Amino acid sequence: MGYSWIVDQGVPVVWHPWMSNRVLVPRHSFFIWLTVQNRLLTQDRLCKMKIIQENRCFLCGVDEENIEHLFFECCYAKKCLELVRIWLQVDIPVNLVLSWWVKKKMHSLLIKHILGAVIASLMYHLWQARNQSRIDHYVPRPERLIQCIRNEVLARVRGKSLILKSQLARVWIENCLSRVI
Repeated sequence: MGYSWIVDQGVPVVWHPWMSNRVLVPRHSFFIWLTVQNRLLTQDRLCKMKIIQENRCFLCGVDEENIEHLFFECCYAKKCLELVRIWLQVDIPVNLVLSWWVKKKMHSLLIKHILGAVIASLMYHLWQARNQSRIDHYVPRPERLIQCIRNEVLARVRGKSLILKSQLARVWIENCLSRVI
């Protein structure tokens, strides 16, 4: 009875499937965990802590930086997501990336894992680009970020020697990963 009380009080977490993704790079998994826990030191949080006075996005230089802006609303992030859409030939809604991935029904769990790894890698590299622009005053081209993401995911898929049971999954993965951006 006590156990069922503890289990029933659990709060479902939408991002849990990301942590069990075998294609995901471990540092990206940790980064996603920090992001969903709202632990990234974005400009809005630094302003609230009175560490800085100005809250401006380092990637676009226009809007205030917070997690929502940085990953989903910033014109730089939108350009990167558009390049991912073109590369993977998948229609990912800009403002619902995470919920789209969780709810997306796919023929293959491996394809879902690869898409999750790409999204996590995109978010990680956006954060890295933000930090680079903050420190070096240089914003890398979105095409360069997508190339890094493609190379990471390709290396991860090949390095894991994942078994492709589905012919559809095999064809999709080979087409996406071999496609030049």
